Amino acid sequence: MSVEKRYTRSDIAHTYSFRDSLAEQEVINFVNESPYLFDSLLEAPSQIKKVFGPSKLVLEVFNDPSLEDNNHLVIWIGTNLKADEAINTLHDLDEKWTFNLSSEVLAKLSINLGWR
Repeated sequence: MSVEKRYTRSDIAHTYSFRDSLAEQEVINFVNESPYLFDSLLEAPSQIKKVFGPSKLVLEVFNDPSLEDNNHLVIWIGTNLKADEAINTLHDLDEKWTFNLSSEVLAKLSINLGWR
């Protein structure tokens, strides 16, 4: 009999920030409903750091009514880069890492830019 791992705040809070405590619980619940995301969430910070340098990372569950299964997890990258440079850097991240993730992960995880 296998016991399913339940993720908690301590599993990801050392790397990510949350908008508030309600958003934090939403993220934890989402990861527990989609545990296949967890390895990518652990790997993302080092991959992001390779192209953006040290950045504040915020996790958030986003509801997109245009999608059939409308909830997905967003990693917001806090950056001081100018818009064009940030977008090009995000494209570099996509080419080097994001596009190599499984289709299952890509359906539930996106990476976006936020400015500090």
